[in-house]
Amino acid sequence: MHNGVFDDLEEVLEFYRDISGGNANSQNPDVANNQIDQDARDLRVNGDDMDEIIVFLNALNDPDFDTSIPSSVPSGLPVGG
Repeated sequence: MHNGVFDDLEEVLEFYRDISGGNANSQNPDVANNQIDQDARDLRVNGDDMDEIIVFLNALNDPDFDTSIPSSVPSGLPVGG
C-alpha cells in the first residue's frame, strides 16, 4: 500500500479481511480497532472473494497505458511528477 508494506494484492486483501474480522492489530499492535475507518471495518472479504477480486483488479491493468508525464496540460497548471 502507500508505504510498500504489502508485496501483492493478496496481502492487501488479507489485511482488509483481518480488519473486518476485528483483528486490526495483527498488522500494527499500536492501532486499536476503533481507530480503523468504519468503511474498512465493514468490509467482508473471505477466501473465495479474494481470488475473484484479484482477478478483477488484474483485468484493469493495461500494459499499453501511457504513463509518460506531459510537458504541459490544457489548464496551464504546473505539471507534477
